[in-house]
Amino acid sequence: MNQNNLWVFGDSFSVPFKKIEKECPYVHYKGYCPKIYSELLSEKLEYNLIDMSVGGCSNYSLFHKLIDCIEKIKPNDILIFGWTQPIRFRVASKRNDFYDVMIAVVKHMTDMFTLKIDTLRDITINRNENSVYYTELSDYIKLINFTLKNNKIIHWTWVEPSNKFFTDEKQYEKTYYDLLEPYKKYLLIKEETNKEIDDFHYGEIAHLELSEDLYKKII
Repeated sequence: MNQNNLWVFGDSFSVPFKKIEKECPYVHYKGYCPKIYSELLSEKLEYNLIDMSVGGCSNYSLFHKLIDCIEKIKPNDILIFGWTQPIRFRVASKRNDFYDVMIAVVKHMTDMFTLKIDTLRDITINRNENSVYYTELSDYIKLINFTLKNNKIIHWTWVEPSNKFFTDEKQYEKTYYDLLEPYKKYLLIKEETNKEIDDFHYGEIAHLELSEDLYKKII
């Protein structure tokens, strides 16, 4: 049978626990490997899951993951995009490939590129202080929706709107969030485990609730 596919693009919030099971304290805490929203959805929909998520990726890498496989997407396939922080970006590495920059951990990877840490930090600050970068994300979403107009597509993010959301006169950020599923806070691993595990990702309870919310949107 030619089964339909559920394509999932995202960062670490979309990476199944089974991919990081050995090094994940939360899995050891639970005593088993919980399923995340994409796995729960694919089972409920009876769709084949194609997980394209990459931990720590930028939205640029997320978008280009779609480009890599766009010719394989069938009309009845469902696509879910879990967008990440707009402050993340990517630069060319010494290997002449792309490296996604998360400034909080970039100091551990200085051997990957020739740019100075201060330069990367300045770029991060620039992206954090200017909401126009949300326009770029909005353009990506509009292009995806137009190009794959025959598919059911869902866009969401774990990133909470900033304080500028209500004060930015040009409303770049609001325009972006209006293209997504309404932002919602889900229970973090840190909260679920009563701070026993200091992890700001979603735990089993959150993924179950997220899967139910997305399922309602899909049907």
